Amino acid sequence: MLAVHAVLDLLDSIGAQGKYARLRRLKRYWVSQVANDPRFTFLTSPDSQHTGALQSVEIAGRDSRAVWTHLFRRGLNIGIHPYVANPDLRPGIYVAPHMFTRLADLDRLVAALKDVARNGIPT
Repeated sequence: MLAVHAVLDLLDSIGAQGKYARLRRLKRYWVSQVANDPRFTFLTSPDSQHTGALQSVEIAGRDSRAVWTHLFRRGLNIGIHPYVANPDLRPGIYVAPHMFTRLADLDRLVAALKDVARNGIPT
């Protein structure tokens, strides 16, 4: 129980603006590593001030649900979700790092995304 109180105290000391800034930095960190790669298409604007850490992306020629399953099975559980099936929206991977996501976790995500873009999903 003490650990929960310590985390809550830490989050309170950071404040809402600090949390938002941290989430935006995490998003920019991983997005910047694939932004110039034509195999990746962002389905939500990476520059939006309204999305915090949330980003939807698709990989050309790859099934987004299969990519999500592959990433999840590799332990890349960084708030990665399949895009909701909606006939009006293009399918993609929904990435949402949380406050305590490490840069090393995002490096693993980017490496896995680039590997899928380059080689497909292993069978």
